[in-house]
Amino acid sequence: MGAALFSLPVAARAVVTPPSSTEPGIVMRGLTQEGASSGSGHQAVIVIPTPTQPGAQEASTEKIFILKAVVLDAPNVYNPMPLYDMWSDMVGKKVSLADLNTIAARVTKKYRDDGYIFSRAIVPPQKIVGGVVHLQAVEGRIARVLLTGHYKDKSGLIRAFADRIDTRGPANTHNIERYLLLINDLPGITAKSVIRPAKEANGADLIIDIEEKRAEGSLSFDNRGSKYLGPYRGTAVAAFNDALGLHDRTTFRGILSTDTKELRFGDITHEEQIGDDGAKVKVRAAFTHAQPGGNVSSDNILGDSQMYDLEGDYPVVRSRQYNWNLIAGFNYLDSTTDVSGTQTADDHVRTARAGTHFDMTDALAGVSQIDLTATQGLNVLGATPDGTGRSRANGHEEFLKGNITVTRIQKLPGLWSLMLSGAGQLADHPLLASEEFIVGGPTYGRAYDDGEISGDNGYAGVTELRYGGSVEDSPILNSYQAYTFIDYGKVKNYEPAVGETKQDSLTSTGLGVRFNLAYALSGDVELDKPLNKLVQSQGNRDSRLFFSLLKRF
Repeated sequence: MGAALFSLPVAARAVVTPPSSTEPGIVMRGLTQEGASSGSGHQAVIVIPTPTQPGAQEASTEKIFILKAVVLDAPNVYNPMPLYDMWSDMVGKKVSLADLNTIAARVTKKYRDDGYIFSRAIVPPQKIVGGVVHLQAVEGRIARVLLTGHYKDKSGLIRAFADRIDTRGPANTHNIERYLLLINDLPGITAKSVIRPAKEANGADLIIDIEEKRAEGSLSFDNRGSKYLGPYRGTAVAAFNDALGLHDRTTFRGILSTDTKELRFGDITHEEQIGDDGAKVKVRAAFTHAQPGGNVSSDNILGDSQMYDLEGDYPVVRSRQYNWNLIAGFNYLDSTTDVSGTQTADDHVRTARAGTHFDMTDALAGVSQIDLTATQGLNVLGATPDGTGRSRANGHEEFLKGNITVTRIQKLPGLWSLMLSGAGQLADHPLLASEEFIVGGPTYGRAYDDGEISGDNGYAGVTELRYGGSVEDSPILNSYQAYTFIDYGKVKNYEPAVGETKQDSLTSTGLGVRFNLAYALSGDVELDKPLNKLVQSQGNRDSRLFFSLLKRF
């Protein structure tokens, strides 16, 4: 297990190896991950008319002439070559008027498939000479983008996003979706859109109705802390949107255990928009103070950490079906551990990272998500040198590691669904405690405490079967989701130090229910069973009952 090694002179006391779940770097990483966003924002609602195409059955099916060529008149999107496949199977053959409508329907489908939802091809009245048929391209466009609603746009960013919706050429859903969703991604903004016919021929007006919420927050209470750092803890979150008039967001988060000396955590995040194509930057500072209780309280362990983080995020693709982001960042972490007044670990970790996020909704009624990150440890800004005084005796400040997380949520018949998720880490050197792969907590190893086991390399997975949906005509319960799961995680160490093992694993199972209530309340109750390993803070494999309750404002 990747616990930090704490040692004092033999004359003073014996070697003390606190549980890995109390190591301040691991505590910091677990708490900052809890506050990270996992979504891509709300999806704007796009209401569009469906173009109609005369059906082939409305025309005669009598074969009346040999088709030599097809010409598409007045196209702005396509040149003839990409369209030849639409009619190549009929060239040189006798065709009917119904066949011509079939060709027009194929061209219309290509427009639709390529995102040109207001464009179509028709067969106009004509005289067919020499077997050459003319189709007419009717390419609809957005004539105007109109903004309505109650909001402030001091920086002009909403207007800039709206102006990037193309009003010059044929309207394309990829272009429209991207900038509608980017508007909707702005802090506190909810955007809905409607398309109506414009005065111009083949034109439409796009009306975007915007509402803004300047402040948001939540209060929650749970028992997910370990016996050492809780277990009961409360969380308060307050977010202020557009305080600087730049569509920025500043979020404050605090976590306290009910015994306030055991765990204190504070987190401040500020987000700014960069340019007018969806890029953003986040600056974050977090602070943790831990004084573990339970059966290690007599060791007088104190852990402190502070973390500063800078992250940039750019949405390469933003749509309702696919999203792809590129992410880069720099992290600065200091953490110290004292045992009975003597400092036993003093880590200074500096890392640069680059990664990508991709998610998609597919035709199988499922959602897939993948996150890839590469992290490089840097020997800069006072990073921990090799030698004594580290959280792990053999940990390196310079390292390279890769992380992957893959999740699939699959809709099943009725109200059933299945969630599969896995994560892994591979490093090239032994790591300091804060950079280890950890298993245990609400994601993987749910019956165990946060950071129950940790190591240089590792993997974990969970399978969860779900059943639930909305509840009609209930004044209290809006929706529910009952579930059962089984999970597994394993870690390995390159060079186990004193108190560590070469490898370790855990597995657990359980069942629970999540619910959304009236008055913006939500929560969950979960009964978990450790299967193969004692819970370190409990000393047994007894079932454990977890709960959480959250109120949003």
